[in-house]
Amino acid sequence: MGQFINPYTFVPFPGRDAVLDRGEPAGHDRPVADGWHGTIEWEFECVSPLLVRWPTAEARTYDVPHRPGADGSRRPVLPGSSVHGAMRALHEILAGGCLRVFDPQFSPSYRDPMREGGFDRWRLARVEQVDNDGRPTQVRLSEPTTRVKGKLAFSAFIDAAALPPNLTSGDRLTISLPEASDVMYRPEYKQVTSVRRDADGDWVVLLTDGGTRYRKAEQSNGPRPQERVPTAYFIAAGRLGSRTIEVTDAAWAAYRTAALGSDDYRRANQQLRQSLRAAEEEPRDGAEQAHPGARELAFADYPAVRPIPVEHENARGGSRHPVYPFLHPGQVVWARVENETVVELKASWFWRHSGEGTSADRVPPGLLPCREPDALCPSCRMFGSAEALEPGTEQAGPAAQFSYRGHVRVQDAIAAEDARIEQVRLAPMGAPRPGAGQFYLRTGGPGGKGRPQMAGEHERPLREWGSGADDGQARMFRGRKMYWRTTDTPPRQRFKARSHHSEELVSSVKVFTAGSRFAVRLTVENLTAAQVGALVCTLDPARLFHRARAKDSTVAAQSRPEGLDAADETFVVPLGGGKPFGFGSCATRAIRLHRLDPAARYRHGDDGHRLLGDDETDALVDAFVGGDHPEWLRRQWSVASRALRLGHVDGSLVWYPPGADWRVLEGALALPDSDERQEAERNFDSPFAFFQNSVGWQRVTKKGVLAFPLTELPTITEADQRLEIEK
Repeated sequence: MGQFINPYTFVPFPGRDAVLDRGEPAGHDRPVADGWHGTIEWEFECVSPLLVRWPTAEARTYDVPHRPGADGSRRPVLPGSSVHGAMRALHEILAGGCLRVFDPQFSPSYRDPMREGGFDRWRLARVEQVDNDGRPTQVRLSEPTTRVKGKLAFSAFIDAAALPPNLTSGDRLTISLPEASDVMYRPEYKQVTSVRRDADGDWVVLLTDGGTRYRKAEQSNGPRPQERVPTAYFIAAGRLGSRTIEVTDAAWAAYRTAALGSDDYRRANQQLRQSLRAAEEEPRDGAEQAHPGARELAFADYPAVRPIPVEHENARGGSRHPVYPFLHPGQVVWARVENETVVELKASWFWRHSGEGTSADRVPPGLLPCREPDALCPSCRMFGSAEALEPGTEQAGPAAQFSYRGHVRVQDAIAAEDARIEQVRLAPMGAPRPGAGQFYLRTGGPGGKGRPQMAGEHERPLREWGSGADDGQARMFRGRKMYWRTTDTPPRQRFKARSHHSEELVSSVKVFTAGSRFAVRLTVENLTAAQVGALVCTLDPARLFHRARAKDSTVAAQSRPEGLDAADETFVVPLGGGKPFGFGSCATRAIRLHRLDPAARYRHGDDGHRLLGDDETDALVDAFVGGDHPEWLRRQWSVASRALRLGHVDGSLVWYPPGADWRVLEGALALPDSDERQEAERNFDSPFAFFQNSVGWQRVTKKGVLAFPLTELPTITEADQRLEIEK
């Protein structure tokens, strides 16, 4: 069937009780004893393409930034802020820093699995009133329509072929129904006794996304993909009653959380941000302009419902309402009622539900972002800490700041004159999905041994937050996410947009090609020798790994694959964007340290800078490596070396979970641009089968029990990182 390697892995967190080396920073008002001041000149070479997005006036089109030179030329650069951020992220791993960029309040949502029942508990509800934020305050409920299997049914699912064409969610009809079909999940009707459009009709309809209402035809021989065959498209209908009731705060909060993760809302936000960048809007009424990347579609941006066509051959021209975290009067949703109030809402019959807990529950508490300006982790003491919440609270006034300025300044990295720039059409990159527990959560040992592999039909699938795999305690995140460092694999080149990708999601970018070289200057002040050594190791990880191996046989045994000589290793620093595509692998070519004597500013003819020799630089590295570090941090070095080693895994197999064998992609790439090629590439790029078949769940069907055992991402230390392709 074929195998693949996931593009990312995780450097494991230490245990729940891990404590960081937090302490008071050196400050900026006086020098520390034997403090280190000076500059570091770093030269590096791209061993894979380097992506720097610099917005242009044209939507979805990006240039590379330039800086004017002393001779009037314009030199392409990598912004110093980008280098600073990448250094900070790597330093946190190598020096034991906190999770500075981390959302402790994140909670995922999940699609509802197909399971029997529910038609006697859920009913359609039309929104009657909303507040100024789009929160429904009153809804009108549907009444019972029939009995199925001895239970009252509050809705009907009618084949679109039996209803008028061009329906839109919220339309009113007058319907007469026959007996319902005896189906496992819900009351379905292939035909109706009579139906007509009626603005005053007592029936209301709900149309939803048709993307999953397909089946695959029998597999053809050879590399050709399976054909997607549309099934019947059923429209939900409910007979409205006269009573209206309120929606509880908890019901709305859960609906809103789930809607925030909808594809409709994700696409709407992408379009909004692109339009803001293109328009380059000016701040109004003296208000501060938010960065376009921080804007999200709000109720005020969407004053009226704009239906969108249902993409399904059998929907007969129907339109649906997009799923956003706010509603308008006249929209129709599903509601579950208890004690005359709505206690749960959902946008479709099989929709989404929230996971349990927040991301803060799934990391060691000691690794959460630093909050106290006088108790900072090693990374915050060096690079600074931005904090607007008052220590010990969750609130702060608009001007409150409890931040600390760092001791490292990074100038723009200037490209060499022979650096080459190439324009490419970049494939879409999706947002991270930490809710995918089979990849993001630590369930057991290698392969998840020691934990159940499947949940029962009426239980949460084991991949979910709050499932039985949590076993009374929230499973931990696997660790810090890192991407395998690989080189290009023509003709596959997973970064290139393919024929099936929507033009709304494809962007035109310029990348520095492999072989391009850069030079950047860092200025540091008031650091200890060990801190400077840690900075050198961040810029050149090979120095850390080689010296750590020499000092610690455990590190040496764990960090290098069997048979690989140290001379054959290339360790890289990840820079720029596009890391899921293997972009941004940069190898150090030279590091020069100049130490500054602050007193020299008072001496005539002496700039105070002294170039350090190799032995002195090595001594700084030794000061860091030989420091009093916890055992978990030393283990972390050996593990991190795998993710920073170029070619640690077979780059030709690295891809997000494919939906077809590699032969399908290779066959498609050999075809001219055509519908056949587009369909083949779409099937290959679809991860649906993998994530459906790996959730850790089972359900009963008319044909028997369908089992989907939990399939976990291999740990970073496993020699074999391959996973089976699911079709």
